[in-house]
Amino acid sequence: MPSYTTKHTDYGLARIAAAAASPGTTINLTHMAVGDGGGSDTTPSQSQTALVNERYRTTINLLQPYISDPSRYLIEMLIPAAVGGWTIREFGVFDDAGQLFSVGSFPATYKTLPSDGATNDLVVRCEVVVSNAGIINLIVDPAVA
Repeated sequence: MPSYTTKHTDYGLARIAAAAASPGTTINLTHMAVGDGGGSDTTPSQSQTALVNERYRTTINLLQPYISDPSRYLIEMLIPAAVGGWTIREFGVFDDAGQLFSVGSFPATYKTLPSDGATNDLVVRCEVVVSNAGIINLIVDPAVA
C-alpha cells in the first residue's frame, strides 16, 4: 500500500527553530502549490527547495490547528475548476519569503479542465506538526478565503 508523507524542509526546520528561540517571532505561511512530479510519483525530501515540477500555486485557503492536538495544523488550498489538465503528485507549503517550508507526496489525482467534459474545484489538504503551535501564523487574502 502506498504511503504519502509531508516533511518540513531544512529551511522550514530552521525557521521553526529560529522562531522558537525568539519569543514573539512567528512564521507566516501564505501559499501552497501542487506539481505533477515530472510525470512520476515523488518522495518528499527534507533538502528540497522547490517542487519537482510545480504546476499551480495559490494563497492558502485555510490554516487551523486541530482542537484535539494544537501542535497539528490543517492547511488547505483550493484549485478552481478552470485550472488543471495535469496529474497532481506533490504539494508544497510556502512562507511569506516565498520559500518552501514543507513538502509532501500526493496520490496521483488528475485535475480536470472544462474541456475534459467534466470539472470541479479541487481542495488539497495537508497536515503539519510543530512543537510550539504559537509560532505559526496565517496571512489571509480576503479575496481568496
